[in-house]
Amino acid sequence: MVDPGSGWAVPARVQARGIHRERALASYAEPVARPKVYEEERVATAVRLPRSLHEQLHEAADERQVAANLLVVKALETFLAQLTPVDQLTGTVSQATGTVER
Repeated sequence: MVDPGSGWAVPARVQARGIHRERALASYAEPVARPKVYEEERVATAVRLPRSLHEQLHEAADERQVAANLLVVKALETFLAQLTPVDQLTGTVSQATGTVER
């Protein structure tokens, strides 16, 4: 199924979710949200991604049946853990831009 507004393919699990939600709303007074349990407070932020990367992210999330946010958080944690600390880089760090000058 293709969303007429965006032209993007709508995954089957999203289509099924809409059907389930209609049934659930008809059979319950109010839908019950899944409790969110986090080790620390969450902060919303916006990131501009190339469309192709955005599509890859959502395809990967749909295939794994997880939220795209989960994949982004895990990817950032992994990337940041692998960064070389700034004080170990050769060169000096510009106070104005925060970039390494060699």
